[in-house]
Amino acid sequence: MQILNLTQHIATKEQIKAGVIEPEVEDKEIIKGLLTFDKIPCDTEIKAKATSLAKIAKKYGVPYAMVGGAPFLMGALERALRAYKITPIYAFSR
Repeated sequence: MQILNLTQHIATKEQIKAGVIEPEVEDKEIIKGLLTFDKIPCDTEIKAKATSLAKIAKKYGVPYAMVGGAPFLMGALERALRAYKITPIYAFSR
């Protein structure tokens, strides 16, 4: 199972063993920027960031994406990923 890490954190050894792959360095920086909010965003900004994140995941051709971040983004991100036939999986760590 291939799962793209679509979070701002580096995947743990356990996550990598479970099939999580890290995006390229340039994409990871873009992902971090898209997951960062300096103020409360409007619906348009949320949808645009979610769509941009989903397009990055699509580029990797993976069936799953590990997601996590601001709760107000997650619903839009789930919908954007599903539009590209990518199943979101929420990150978990101890």
